[in-house]
Amino acid sequence: MTDILTALSEINVSLPGKIVSYDAETVRATVQPSIPKRLANGEVLNAPQIVNVPVMFPMADINGAVAQVTLPVKVGDGCLLIFSQRSLENWLSGSNDAPDDPRMFDLSDAFCVMGGNSRSPNADVENLCIKYGSGKIKIAPNGNITINSPDVRVTTDNFTVTATTSTFNGNVIVNGGISTAGNSGSVSVSGSLTTTGDVMADGVSLQSHKHKGDSGGTTGAPL
Repeated sequence: MTDILTALSEINVSLPGKIVSYDAETVRATVQPSIPKRLANGEVLNAPQIVNVPVMFPMADINGAVAQVTLPVKVGDGCLLIFSQRSLENWLSGSNDAPDDPRMFDLSDAFCVMGGNSRSPNADVENLCIKYGSGKIKIAPNGNITINSPDVRVTTDNFTVTATTSTFNGNVIVNGGISTAGNSGSVSVSGSLTTTGDVMADGVSLQSHKHKGDSGGTTGAPL
């Protein structure tokens, strides 16, 4: 039994850790395991820093288009270290060949999953939430989506909204032209309407239209 326990004590499965450094280009980190090891004689042995650890983010290649969710990684962030059953040396270089080194569950063969913290912020128990700083996106079970952010910017070639009603609470500024199309509906303005250019009504100019019998008094309809 002692031999079994001794062997098990050398197997690394998973440990919480802290980011020491991070390279966003290679998506690799140096990580310090957070929990030291206590030896049989009572001595405490701190784990060494683990270098060149691949940081794992959800990712898939769908018909040649990469779908990915990434997180900002900073020094001191908590993470979860998962140790591989086989050496990762060949795999990290892009090869799926059998490893040359027979080591198993070694500290040097680790994956890093961000988010391993002993204390985490309160979680919403009813909705799916994405939060970062003061920004938050919430998706409710009924499909309703709520976005809270100090500033939202969308850059795209085309932006289409299909809705029965669109409501804007606040001022709207349009830096460009506006075109409307359709066989029904009207535009209502509560308040003043100011324009620096001409206004056309069914092809008739507000600035340059003429009236019949324009000699004072009541005139005819615009020509």
